[in-house]
Amino acid sequence: MEYWSNSLYFVSDFNHRLCGYKPFRTEGDDDELLFDKIKKGEFTFPSEEWDDISGLAKDLVKRLLETDPAKRLDADGIMNHPWMKATEQMDSEESESDPD
Repeated sequence: MEYWSNSLYFVSDFNHRLCGYKPFRTEGDDDELLFDKIKKGEFTFPSEEWDDISGLAKDLVKRLLETDPAKRLDADGIMNHPWMKATEQMDSEESESDPD
């Protein structure tokens, strides 16, 4: 299964939750420029919004938006990514400490 288009959707939502906006942006409403940036995988992590985001989360975003299919994460790669594992561990620890 090809994950790039799914990754665009996932990362758009993920980015929005992490920093408040989608990963690909342009000035104004230039859809052609926006599409070009998406195809080329041109995005940044501006300091103001991304300074408090972990390096592992940024790495997951980068690896999901990789334009080369041979380098892009597949389902196993996503689920085994260190950020996913760390998040899974934190969720597990929270569940164990929750008295309900």
